[in-house]
Formats: sequence, structure tokens, C-alpha cells
Amino acid sequence: MEKKNPFVPGIVSPREKSKPAWWFAFQQNQLLIYHGPTSARIPYVVDFTELGIPFVSQHFLGQLNGHPAYAVDLPEEALAPEGMAFEGLRKVYGRLHEDLFWLAGRAVQIIEWDRTHRFCGRCGTPLKPRETERAKECPRCGLLHFPRLAPAVIVLVERGRDLLMARSRHFAPGVYSVLAGFV
Repeated sequence: MEKKNPFVPGIVSPREKSKPAWWFAFQQNQLLIYHGPTSARIPYVVDFTELGIPFVSQHFLGQLNGHPAYAVDLPEEALAPEGMAFEGLRKVYGRLHEDLFWLAGRAVQIIEWDRTHRFCGRCGTPLKPRETERAKECPRCGLLHFPRLAPAVIVLVERGRDLLMARSRHFAPGVYSVLAGFV
């Protein structure tokens, strides 16, 4: 049986913000979460302004289980509201639901692309966002700039009942890992 993907990518935000949305807000590469010792939660409100935090930009990501999802770029001086904190994605791994974690990874890459692609690499003209696709276009020379989403690969090598595992000296004692495409 084929597993249904709960995330449907999108470019154009819904016209009306009438139902709660997932808000993946980043200050540099730190994600804004409601934190607990064993869990982390992504802000889930109708409009990000409800949190009272200024933002630089927001990007519609698509729909997760039928609810809108956005990436938000926060200024460096923004403070986390009471009960919330900024944490790196590695630190929240295993504390966030898997679908939310993978979408957070996509969100941070789109935010970083937006931060680093403000001017055309060919002629230096300020870029304009395209309405029909996730891209920026140079109004002067027409060059298109797309996000560089970086997928990762992890491999489990098996031989019968044996597994090939690796160990780094900085791992806790007794901890091993399968082989990753990059770290």
C-alpha cells in the first residue's frame, strides 16, 4: 500500500488566513519552538503576528495535513516569547513529530535562500520574486534564481543479519551510527 504524503508543496499563500497554520520561524538557523525536556512544538496559530514577534519575511511552504505552513525569517534581535526558545534542528530531532521536522528542514533552506539571493549574481540588480514558482527573477537581465534544497542520503549496509555501523570518537560510549552521505 502506498503511503500518502501529508505535505503538499505550494507557492501561493491562501488569500484568507482563517484556520491555524504551522509557523517555522528562524532566527539565523535557530528554530522557534515551545520547548520541553522530551518534546518540542512548532507555533500553530492563525497569524504569526499573534506571537508578538517582528519578522523580516514569510514564505508559504504548502499544506501539511490540510493546514497551511509558512517559513518565517526573524531579525537577530528578536526575543523568544515566554515558554518558547530558539534551538537548532539537530537539537530538536526526535522531539518534533517527523513530518514537522522534515518540513522545518525545508523551511530553513528556503529562508537561507531568500537571505542570500537578494541581488542578481550576473548584473547586481535587486531580484523580484516570481508569482508562479519558487524563484526570483532579475528584472534587468531575466536570470532566474531557484532555491538550492539539499537532500541528504543515509545508507544501511546489510549482509544477512549483520549491519555495517560506524563510530565517531565524539559519540557517547556504546553509540554507533549508519553511514550518512554527509555530516
